[in-house]
Amino acid sequence: MKGLLLGGLAAGIFDSSYAFTRWGLRGVSPKQILHKVASGLLGPEAFKGGATTAVLGMFLHFTIAFLASTGFYFLYRLFTLVRRWPLLAGALYGGFFYFLMIDLVVPLSRTKAGAFAWIDLLGHIVLIGMPIGFLVSRYSAPKWVPSAVLK
Repeated sequence: MKGLLLGGLAAGIFDSSYAFTRWGLRGVSPKQILHKVASGLLGPEAFKGGATTAVLGMFLHFTIAFLASTGFYFLYRLFTLVRRWPLLAGALYGGFFYFLMIDLVVPLSRTKAGAFAWIDLLGHIVLIGMPIGFLVSRYSAPKWVPSAVLK
């Protein structure tokens, strides 16, 4: 459980830092980025919001990061290959999560979909998948133990 939480926290911090840097270099403020995240739930009205909407965007961002970590945690507990090569599995998972976001989550939200970008795919691999893989493997039990065995 500790690995799941640390993985989600790290992914949320690394990904938001990446977004703030990548888009900040183009003149987009962190507040605007967080409004963009909130627009997935609120639609275009999010861009008229203030600090509260930005906080909502950060909350949604970290919720997604923790969901990503949770998904990897269950894969880690279920599959030997994931436990054997957690960084490779994390990298693959980060790529999978990128495509999940741009092909499923964002189109189903109330925000405009962005275009595919290799740099964003690489960011998901290195800054989301691999840290989750490392932290889940470092701080989680090595294998699934059914509750019946513990009695």
